[in-house]
Amino acid sequence: MSKLPGESNTANKIPIKTLRNEMKRRATVVKFIMIIVYDKDGVRISLQYGEVMNNMWQLLEGKTNGESSMKAALRELEEETGLVAELEDLKFLLNDPNYNCNVYTLKVHPNTEFDLIELNKNEE
Repeated sequence: MSKLPGESNTANKIPIKTLRNEMKRRATVVKFIMIIVYDKDGVRISLQYGEVMNNMWQLLEGKTNGESSMKAALRELEEETGLVAELEDLKFLLNDPNYNCNVYTLKVHPNTEFDLIELNKNEE
């Protein structure tokens, strides 16, 4: 393997322990969450109505308010849809470091009915 002039093989190496610690730190201070609710037919998203977000599509999302991202995801799920899920029902998908957001998925039964519009969402 060749290297560019003046480039060192060890210049960009980061110890695994440092990476693990950084991942743990980021996971504990996540500010936002998003939940992708889906069934066998596809992703469930909502069409918003009202002055602020009229005709805009939206997934479930929210702030962590100092709690763990999984607990925040469960709280937002119940607040915005009325669905109650358990921690093991949520599957971690990814962390978006640009937005400090953990993204989870939740698979529901195709016949599950819920309103994806939080009643006071358009008033904020």
